[in-house]
Amino acid sequence: MRYNWERAPTAFERHRKALAAAILIAGGVGLMLAALPL
Repeated sequence: MRYNWERAPTAFERHRKALAAAILIAGGVGLMLAALPL
């Protein structure tokens, strides 16, 4: 448990960057799809 807790920050940083990229991509696609009917 302690080992995972000490390793958590680096893994969290990596996952946070991946999640941020996924959110930006999903947001861009969502905006394009929403703009198509307009």
